[in-house]
Amino acid sequence: MLHYLLSFLLFLSSVTALARDLPRSDPLRQTLIDALHADDNPYSLTDPDHRDVKFIIKDLYRAGDFAVACYLRSVNGVVERTDAAIDVDHMAFMFDGKLWLPIYFPANPFGESVNNIDCAQQEGQALPGSEEEIKALFEEGLVNRIKEDKGIGVIRAREAHMVKVALAHGMLLTHKDVVIERAGKTLPDSDVLDFAGHQCLGEAECLAAQRNAQAALKKYAADRSVSSLVWDECLVYQNTNDLTQITQCIAQHRTRRECRPGMRIQHDVADIEQCASAIEVQCRAAYPDKTEQNHVCRFE
Repeated sequence: MLHYLLSFLLFLSSVTALARDLPRSDPLRQTLIDALHADDNPYSLTDPDHRDVKFIIKDLYRAGDFAVACYLRSVNGVVERTDAAIDVDHMAFMFDGKLWLPIYFPANPFGESVNNIDCAQQEGQALPGSEEEIKALFEEGLVNRIKEDKGIGVIRAREAHMVKVALAHGMLLTHKDVVIERAGKTLPDSDVLDFAGHQCLGEAECLAAQRNAQAALKKYAADRSVSSLVWDECLVYQNTNDLTQITQCIAQHRTRRECRPGMRIQHDVADIEQCASAIEVQCRAAYPDKTEQNHVCRFE
């Protein structure tokens, strides 16, 4: 009898190690919800104007350094829908030693009603609960994110950091490495060019500086020594409607070794993260005021 009791207790302990539901009293629950807010809008935690989203948690549990959430988004008190169906979102999390990093993964996207939500990954298939299974979900979501970012040519410091942590967890090793460089660079929108001129208020020196910056941008766009990473990160200064800030950023970072063209996500992840982070830090230092920083330095 004792043998069966011990076997049963061992079974229970193994189940607990696989997945642990997070009750409202567990501080990790709020930590993960805060991570959802930060991913949904990086400024929601510091700027009251961006706190109009509420997450209705339907399932949330942790297994080791990974966690998974199934939830609904409510914006200004209205739960998001697609036609008559309730939109159901799924997020996997990976712990990097300090923060929980969230990533979307594909799953059953709809529910019948707020009180009747199926959190299954696929119809008839429950969400996985072991650390290895959740790790696989995170890896799938990260690979999709990389492919999406590569498609538009933008690899942020956040994604580079996720790749670095994922590699440390033994992930991505079976996936083909991806070169982040792409052919062609997109010039700032025409309205940015118009606003840049309008902000000069007819001052000849200012207008000349904007015209020179516009000409420099066209040269940089054709210059293969300017990496897609530097180009895309520096274009954040479009939010200032000042072309000279974009060209200054490119000029400062284009020759840095860690910002070189042709880098690969896995092989060069440390340099990619360092380059992107340096440009973000520079922007935030230039705009210490939180309101201006939230407007200009939007590295989502």
